[in-house]
Amino acid sequence: MLTSTESFMITLEKWLVALRSDDFIAARRTAEHLIKDGELLVIHPEFVRCFEKHCPGFDPKEALFHLCQFLMCATDGRARALTQWLKDNSPELA
Repeated sequence: MLTSTESFMITLEKWLVALRSDDFIAARRTAEHLIKDGELLVIHPEFVRCFEKHCPGFDPKEALFHLCQFLMCATDGRARALTQWLKDNSPELA
């Protein structure tokens, strides 16, 4: 049985693989799924204690949401950059 930490890390790794493969639809869907996996992680007492030690005064659920938003923005930005690069560097069709 997977722990919440393992589940979150596996999903994060899937995001990285999808992004590196330029599969932006899968990467965005995976980033959105991280919120669900992370919700199990941020209620774990040991995680809460560790988070409070490293990030005093911050809410772990809010931090999770911001992390996932960051990953979605990185995904969207990379997709736009690649699309623009392809547009700028593709030979004109006759």
